Amino acid sequence: MSTLAGVVLGLGVFAAIVLVEPLQLVAFGRTVGKRLMRLRIADVANPMAPLTTGRAFGRGLLYPFGFMVIGLIPLLGSGIGLLNVLWQFWDKPYQQTLHDKMAGTVVLADVPVAPESYYRTPSSY
Repeated sequence: MSTLAGVVLGLGVFAAIVLVEPLQLVAFGRTVGKRLMRLRIADVANPMAPLTTGRAFGRGLLYPFGFMVIGLIPLLGSGIGLLNVLWQFWDKPYQQTLHDKMAGTVVLADVPVAPESYYRTPSSY
């Protein structure tokens, strides 16, 4: 394989990896993993509205470009990456990570609402 072909292949793989999350967020409001865990990404200001394309790409691109590039800085980068993950444990009330705060998004439980006919009342026993 020539050097140019290797560079093109590398850039293509990198672009695919970087675009997978934003494209899923735009289309479904969640990634495959979040769908399995019954979570969704929402705009912190309007959690009931669908996630906008700008917010989805902002959140999806902040993590790889922001924290992974910073992660290349010895000690400082790994500390900031760890801080990003741990931030949700003391952030109240939304428990956002740093990239969620920067993108204006929040991760929410995606609890389906059952129609009233599915609820059993005491008189229906």
